Amino acid sequence: MSVKILLDETKYDDAQQSSFDNASFSENLSGDIFQIAREGDVSALHRYIAVCANNAKSIKKKLNSRDSDRITPLHLAARYNKYDMVKYLIKNGANPQKRDNEGLHPLHYAAKYKRIKLISMQKRNENIDRNSVTFEQLYENLIKPTMQDSVIICIANSGGDVNAEDIYGCTPLHYAAIRCNEYGTVELLLCMGIDIEHKDHKDMRPVHLAISHNSLIITKLLLKRDANILCKDEDNGTPIHFAAMEGSMSIMLEIVDRAERLGISTKDLMADPDNEHNTALMLSVENRNYDCAKYCLEL
Repeated sequence: MSVKILLDETKYDDAQQSSFDNASFSENLSGDIFQIAREGDVSALHRYIAVCANNAKSIKKKLNSRDSDRITPLHLAARYNKYDMVKYLIKNGANPQKRDNEGLHPLHYAAKYKRIKLISMQKRNENIDRNSVTFEQLYENLIKPTMQDSVIICIANSGGDVNAEDIYGCTPLHYAAIRCNEYGTVELLLCMGIDIEHKDHKDMRPVHLAISHNSLIITKLLLKRDANILCKDEDNGTPIHFAAMEGSMSIMLEIVDRAERLGISTKDLMADPDNEHNTALMLSVENRNYDCAKYCLEL
């Protein structure tokens, strides 16, 4: 009899200890969930969800919790390119439309921080000229082999808004252009409904930003998708103006080639002034970009 009682008490103690352990784990996760998301520790998150399996509301609330900057675990998983964590968070109730203090969605984070360059492609084919890479080459060599692990495409296909604006009116594509994120740009261009002509609060489009950050590849990708070479920002600055200011002959040649293909007069293109009456030639001279200035004169 005493043995039975002892066994029952032991069983009770074990169950009670397990209950305490689970409660402690659940409580401790409150401060750790951001680290778990950042590190992509799916097993730890899975354990928490298993503990709270009977409280779906609690799970959803925890997965959508925010830090002092209103950043959610999904923002961090996207920022650190933790595909499995992104997928698991969304599957269990994380909202891909949550904004941080600056209005950034998780998609903005993925576009802003995923800066994979073309090293893999160059290793596969040393003869590839990085500046002459096409959309098709990027897709076949880098994107297609890893499509199943794309954070951007996962979020976009799970309710994320590819044209979401931050407080400055910038979309994820704007951020990909600013950060020269070639890989992310291709992934965004593959998303349904992507607006490549979306204007921020200064009327800047992704092509303006790609050129102002001297990214020939992203400029070419956007032009390939018919980005408007005559678009103007709030100062009436066009892509050719930005190329002249940056001194990028390669980008200037791409724009002129695009103009010729569309039947746009290159003389008119070069003569078009901004709000301060600056033409591409004047901006080239002002910024001491003499090769661009010479080219403008020769057209």
